[in-house]
Amino acid sequence: MSATPPEVPAPDARTWPDLLSRLLRREDLDRDDTSWAMDRVMSGDATPVELAGFLVALRAKGETPGEVEGLVSAMLDHAAHVEIDGLLGPTVDTSRTEHWSAPGIVIAGALFDDETRIFKTPLTRFEFPLTPGTSWNQRIDNFNEATQQSGQINRFVRVGGWNKITVPAGEFDAIVLRVIMRLDDETFWRNATECNYEIWWSPAAGASVRESKIATYLERGGSFNAVQHRSQNALLELASFRRGS
Repeated sequence: MSATPPEVPAPDARTWPDLLSRLLRREDLDRDDTSWAMDRVMSGDATPVELAGFLVALRAKGETPGEVEGLVSAMLDHAAHVEIDGLLGPTVDTSRTEHWSAPGIVIAGALFDDETRIFKTPLTRFEFPLTPGTSWNQRIDNFNEATQQSGQINRFVRVGGWNKITVPAGEFDAIVLRVIMRLDDETFWRNATECNYEIWWSPAAGASVRESKIATYLERGGSFNAVQHRSQNALLELASFRRGS
């Protein structure tokens, strides 16, 4: 009688070459496949070549909701949760939760209003240390959960100077960021939304304490028929906050 050999756990069948080959054949991956890939990226186990090849092939094929869900699930497993409560304005009261992979680097959160976007290109909301006169410019690939659409947003930020800002939550030393942003909401009848923001960030709060937000879009048409619409005109001030651990 021969003894039954012990079971040997099967090695992880997923490899970067396998996922890349499937994407190049325009095969959809499942949630676990993309979750595996993002887990390797967030753990630092993916090389720049592996990451670039995967993202380019995935974008060229076109992401499915299941693939995006897998990416998001893995990112959130590694992310810090940042909660901002009590941003108040004359016609809006809001709060938001963001997921940061590093200080100032957002992988899930809002850009325009209270929408939730998954940033396949991580959003640099704040480039620390914030130094007057510095700037950065990004083209941000993202997935909008509200519309279930992927797109690319162009966002330019210039850091201004320091000032004391008084809001309902108190008085703060804050530095201003001037943000110019073009959204990815262009349609057959209108151009993309153009945003012009002024954001005051305070180290004591670890968040913005005042946000002045103006946005417009232009209807398509001849030079005499085009109409400009204001889609956002808001002044938000911090009423309360709590620093995350």
